[in-house]
Amino acid sequence: MFVFSQNLTFWWPVKPIEPDPDQPGKLIEREFEAQFELPTPDEADADRKNRAKLLEALLKQDMSDDEYQKAQDDLRAFDDALALRRIKNWRNIVDQNGEPLPFSLFPKIFAYAHVKAAIDRAYGEAISEDKARLGN
Repeated sequence: MFVFSQNLTFWWPVKPIEPDPDQPGKLIEREFEAQFELPTPDEADADRKNRAKLLEALLKQDMSDDEYQKAQDDLRAFDDALALRRIKNWRNIVDQNGEPLPFSLFPKIFAYAHVKAAIDRAYGEAISEDKARLGN
């Protein structure tokens, strides 16, 4: 049975990859879960249009280095703000003493490139509609 929800939220595994502190030259994949919220069709359409405008700014000819850097920064800020809006909670993130970290720390942890990349991958997987994941 399909139960429709205008503001669907769901948990999805997020797997940051980082250098293994115990094995030089090796990487280790850790995992936590993020609760995402799918945008409404209107929100998704507005986000696509706004992002397209920002991408278009990057393709302008004869831009100065400063203009190009600003266009890149604007796109990065848009993408970051979008992720911060879409994630509503997390679980299975602890500090070095094993104590759970409050979700209020999310913006600080999201600032790390490997966490940001893992969240982008996880959200992309979640919305891909990859039927192979259904386990036919």
